[in-house]
Amino acid sequence: MKNLICLFSFTFLLFSCEEDSTPEIETESIHDLRVALYSQPDVFIETRNHSGEMEEVKLNYNRQVYVNFDESTTEQNADTTGYHWNDANYIKFDLWTPSMDESTEAPGWDIVFSYYNGKLQAGGQEMPYYVTGALLNKGNVEVLKLNKTDMVEAGQTFVNYTDMTLDQALNYTYSTAVDAIGHDWKGFDMSSFSYTIVQDQYYVIKTDQGVLYKLEFLDFYSEDGALLGFPKFRFEKLFE
Repeated sequence: MKNLICLFSFTFLLFSCEEDSTPEIETESIHDLRVALYSQPDVFIETRNHSGEMEEVKLNYNRQVYVNFDESTTEQNADTTGYHWNDANYIKFDLWTPSMDESTEAPGWDIVFSYYNGKLQAGGQEMPYYVTGALLNKGNVEVLKLNKTDMVEAGQTFVNYTDMTLDQALNYTYSTAVDAIGHDWKGFDMSSFSYTIVQDQYYVIKTDQGVLYKLEFLDFYSEDGALLGFPKFRFEKLFE
């Protein structure tokens, strides 16, 4: 990982392979990855409770993980680099701070999973709210979000994750917003008091090397299902 002190930069190149009239996914390019947003030692921070009083609470997500998809091959998974809250390279991302939205070159990673001060829609307005999600390397990486419900309501055709091909992916408009993936790939189920993954929703990522991957979230819990903050997703490189 290089120059992790600055978030956000995007470059776009088209990825191409040998000529073939039928787009397909090479099964060898399929990967599953689970990242840990919690590690030792514990971190306690001062924050206000529902009564407006300051109190010390344990920070659930005290680690952030940078992911470089272009390091993945048929033999190895994507490259990941994680930093604990107390590490010098840990960045307390705040999307409400203008300086955090500056375009600066930061090659070597595509998305970062982190606890950050994001933007939440409430009553038709945006408000600051701490969330856990994925942020882009702005200026270098672009993302396409495909949500079946939203697309059907807009009169668009939804192509499911399995069927998405490179030719189809190239026909969409991609977002450069740093929170284009963000946190809403999961939701909170009040009946079970647990997080669930949004169904019929996935993403296509244009990496800082111009390679296209499709990505679908699978889980937000540890492998044994006991702990929060372990996002799991699968991703596949799109080939011609």
